[in-house]
Amino acid sequence: MADDRRRFDRRSGFAIIALAAATNFLPWMELALGLTATAETVGWREWWVGMGMCLLAGLMVAAMWLFGRRSRVPDKPRMPEPRRTGLQAALATCAVNCLLAGSIVYLGTREVGGPLAEFGTFAFLWCLVALPLQLTAAFALGRASARGAGRRQTAEASPEEL
Repeated sequence: MADDRRRFDRRSGFAIIALAAATNFLPWMELALGLTATAETVGWREWWVGMGMCLLAGLMVAAMWLFGRRSRVPDKPRMPEPRRTGLQAALATCAVNCLLAGSIVYLGTREVGGPLAEFGTFAFLWCLVALPLQLTAAFALGRASARGAGRRQTAEASPEEL
């Protein structure tokens, strides 16, 4: 049973970063909804900026995972344990996105001039902290799934499966 689980470990990397990237919607949608009073609707501009940033981040994460997976693994890698690094960066991404969403709710962006009320301030914070963590996680987990770079191998695994 443990051997079966090990053969599927390499496929979990993209799922982990997909879940981390999905947490992008927490702060962006909270920000978009927080800009309005309860009787008002969210404007199309705010809605599409939030959705567009989440989709852009998703595409960048997928590209970074593929880049980490396809690039040549050096003889002396800078990331000795890419699976662990990727998992830690993905968990940190989830935590940062949850903290940003919580701060938006706590600071009350419905008030005019709130600390994170403007998309520009929030986007700067998100692009400075959350997005680089996601890209690091994607590259590391892509690197972990590359041949011979952090992948667990079993005796039953054939070369075609790797």
